[in-house]
Amino acid sequence: MNLGLIVNRAAGAGVDGGVVELVLEALGAGHVLTGPGELGAAFIDPERWTVGVVPVPDQRGAAQTMALARAMAERGVGVIAVIGGDGTLADVAAAIVERTDAPAVCGIGAGSMSTGQLMTCGTADLDRLDGRHLEARPVPALVATHAGKAALAFNDVVLGTTLVGTLEGRLRDLDAVAYLQGQRRRGRPRAIGRPGTVVRKAARPWPAAPGGPGDDQEAGAVVIARGRRVGGVVAGFTSPAFTGHAVTGGVCLSSWVGLPAGCVISDVPLARVELSASAVATMGPVRCSYTSLDGDQRLVIDGVRSGTVVLTDGNPLAMLEESDRVEITLRPGALRVLRPVPKLLQPRPAEASGRGDRA
Repeated sequence: MNLGLIVNRAAGAGVDGGVVELVLEALGAGHVLTGPGELGAAFIDPERWTVGVVPVPDQRGAAQTMALARAMAERGVGVIAVIGGDGTLADVAAAIVERTDAPAVCGIGAGSMSTGQLMTCGTADLDRLDGRHLEARPVPALVATHAGKAALAFNDVVLGTTLVGTLEGRLRDLDAVAYLQGQRRRGRPRAIGRPGTVVRKAARPWPAAPGGPGDDQEAGAVVIARGRRVGGVVAGFTSPAFTGHAVTGGVCLSSWVGLPAGCVISDVPLARVELSASAVATMGPVRCSYTSLDGDQRLVIDGVRSGTVVLTDGNPLAMLEESDRVEITLRPGALRVLRPVPKLLQPRPAEASGRGDRA
């Protein structure tokens, strides 16, 4: 396989050469195109694989990752293997998603959470990764738009004051505004709603010139939640795992009928990790509103508290002011991702079925 490789060594608990070699072996890599140093080349034994190193700009973070992914796509790799977290995978996806010949993505989750749709498997499951039994499948993306700037999410779009990340080797709730400014420090999840906050859903495109929170009937929009009932907003994807699990609320109905995505608006922030069992057990009722989302619909969020941050797969898109608007839409079949081929059902032996020959 002509393979591209991008490594984010800083993701989660870190990545080493052993992980990289397991990935290359599992995917049957022949020629490997990668970045210099810890972007990939430093982890590959040149006596085992033919390695091509792509020069990248002298930048850090998303800009460097995206430049490397674009260069790989332009050189015609069939698959880009990405070892990192949801944020790194989202950067790669954003760099190649507009190409008609975009390579498939093989996401190896090494991040703090690594739960997005671009995941093929986690580093803990590499012993079961086998390139002979993988196929490229299309996956949808959410698109968050603010002030003409858009970002894709293959896991979720969150409006909140914190994001989940690793600090001093532990999962923490990090201050989202500080993170947007390049600083990593602990933060406190806070509700984002105020009297003028409103979350609506309508057909896309959104009707022309909405006049604000009072235009619901003219715009043909449905109000999902408003005011202080908007503690946090999380838009994400449904899953067959939710089917039949009524405790998950409206998402179980969306999963049952095959709707691809939805949005939960809760009166307390839900995207957080620094919680104890006793704190959750004694917490008051969590009130949620849920709505589904398909390719013909749009979510619009107006009037959240200043200092709220829009996060796409954990990456900050923008810090909001009270007058700002955020829109969330669905893009079906945005990218192809390597996934295990479903196992074929095998007929049961006659003795196991209880219908074998009888004397």
